[in-house]
Amino acid sequence: MELAKRSGRRGWVLVKLPNELIGAFQSPSEAKRAAREPGVYVLVDNT
Repeated sequence: MELAKRSGRRGWVLVKLPNELIGAFQSPSEAKRAAREPGVYVLVDNT
């Protein structure tokens, strides 16, 4: 979650654990579509 805060991006921030920032999105559904590879993801509301 610290990575999402440090990114400075606003909206829904998708982070693939352990520390890969995928992107910032307008809605949770957009972020879910971006999670294509297997793994553990965290979706943070960074508004």
